[in-house]
Amino acid sequence: MKRKEIIFFFLLICAFNAWGISYTVESIPNPQTTDTNNFVSNPDDILLPSTVSELNHQIALLRAQKGTEMAVVAIESIGFEEPDDFANRLYNHWKIGKEKVNNGVLVLLVNDAKTIVIRSGLGVEGILPDAIAKRIISQTIIPAFREGDFDGGILAGVNRIIQVVEQENFDYSTTKKEINWKEAVPYAIAIYLIILTLLFFWINKVVVQAKNNQSLTTNLSRYKVIKEQNSAAYSIVGFFLPIVSFFIILFALPFAFVLFLFPLPFVALPTYFYGKREMKKVRQAPIKCNECGNSMSFLSEEREDKYLALSQQFEEKLKSVDYDVFVCDTCQNEAIFALDIFSAYSKCPKCDTKAYILKKKKTIISPTYFSSGVLRSSYHCKFCGYEEDKDTKIPRLQRTNSSIAGGAAGGTIFSGRGGFGRGGSFGGGMTGGGGASGRW
Repeated sequence: MKRKEIIFFFLLICAFNAWGISYTVESIPNPQTTDTNNFVSNPDDILLPSTVSELNHQIALLRAQKGTEMAVVAIESIGFEEPDDFANRLYNHWKIGKEKVNNGVLVLLVNDAKTIVIRSGLGVEGILPDAIAKRIISQTIIPAFREGDFDGGILAGVNRIIQVVEQENFDYSTTKKEINWKEAVPYAIAIYLIILTLLFFWINKVVVQAKNNQSLTTNLSRYKVIKEQNSAAYSIVGFFLPIVSFFIILFALPFAFVLFLFPLPFVALPTYFYGKREMKKVRQAPIKCNECGNSMSFLSEEREDKYLALSQQFEEKLKSVDYDVFVCDTCQNEAIFALDIFSAYSKCPKCDTKAYILKKKKTIISPTYFSSGVLRSSYHCKFCGYEEDKDTKIPRLQRTNSSIAGGAAGGTIFSGRGGFGRGGSFGGGMTGGGGASGRW
């Protein structure tokens, strides 16, 4: 055999070995066997290392917070096998998801078949049905793949899947406690009435103190004090009842869960509306005229506009400032008080009207791993039309490898079901074939 023929056959064998490799379900490397913080199998380096790190980080957070397991596989070829069937067998071979709730998801990319498959476990099919999986593939993943951007397509697709499955709360308990409703309801009603009474006395005391406090010299100052306490009383119920329930449950009284049947904020509604009424009365109460000493009356919204400047009327229209106007019944002296309202608007540096707002943001220079970027914020005054651009620095991009390694070494964030550590496996879930696939 001639030397040229030997070289030709040698190159042919090399090419066959390079391009003819096809994987079986058993030969695909399981990322969990080397490190339980790894969820991506990328033996052919189709995805960039930075993409693999980002995917591992995002999926690890999902697993730590929700218990949902996900695997991403990117391979060159599975030979003549059908990708959908291959995905089913790979899913069940690795047992992705928890054994009892089957809350796993597999994303399989087969490059030579130009096919992407999303396979879901039985417990995920309700929140991630076939139609949604198909939509994620067709609208999010495939458009990027057709541009040759495997990394962007996989990242966007996985992030979309995570957004969907994060909405589901899986119950890992094996037993349920029966609730004696006849015993539970009276206790719940008693707790509601006690809290309601305490809140009423609280708000009533605040109203009386605000009216008699000599340091509060204006209606608006008294109004603000009552408003703060009224809002605090309304909000605290959402924190108080869960704490009470926790301690009751701690002492083996599971019927405390009945406290959550009635929306917690509604318990405080009667006192909240009482406080609102008192706030209005305090704010609109007549004041003493500083000219003649007689009484000044509060004007309604319809009557106050003729006493306000155009800029003040515009602020009220934007709901950035609310103005209270009082007019003396005897000498027609007027007094105007401003109540600043929390909003997206700020004072315009040119006309001093609270109508200055962020119009848009635009990245002028994108940040990289080596240099920072520039973000341009454009502001606009809706009253006088003044505009101004402000540039701010965007920090450099940070690689996530160290944060994942740190979490694993510390043994805190990534721990719990599934056996996080140096090596392990998925949790024992199965799939019934739910999901979708698509070609690009």
